[in-house]
Amino acid sequence: MSSGRAHAWASFVGAFAIGIAWGKLTGDWGGAGVAFLGCWPSGVVLTPDLDTAEQKTIEAERTGGRVWQGYWYLYARCFRHRHMAHCPIVGTATRLLYLAIPLLILSFVFQLSFWPPPPLFWPWAVGLVWSDALHWIWDGCPL
Repeated sequence: MSSGRAHAWASFVGAFAIGIAWGKLTGDWGGAGVAFLGCWPSGVVLTPDLDTAEQKTIEAERTGGRVWQGYWYLYARCFRHRHMAHCPIVGTATRLLYLAIPLLILSFVFQLSFWPPPPLFWPWAVGLVWSDALHWIWDGCPL
């Protein structure tokens, strides 16, 4: 089990790898920068550890303070720590869906459309999944 600092460092280092991989594989270096940002700092803010109801004060401050922690409280109550919501892809998708709830409410109230997502969503999401995979590996691949 790694500390929040170790996870943040893994996301930072991994961000370079996913950014370079995205750029080399797709030739889209703008998307590579977005993949970097998806891995870090987004991977630190949207950490798989949001499934812990009692975040440490330092972690809460680093990830947006008490309002951010309060927003994720229900999410943490719905998912056990280090289970399916902690896994790459599945955990990433659950956090993105939970994060989308306010957007869905706004789209309903104000008749806005958030679909299809903007093209830069995909490299950002791949970077976030990469950050989650690194987090999962550093935790010892728990299920």
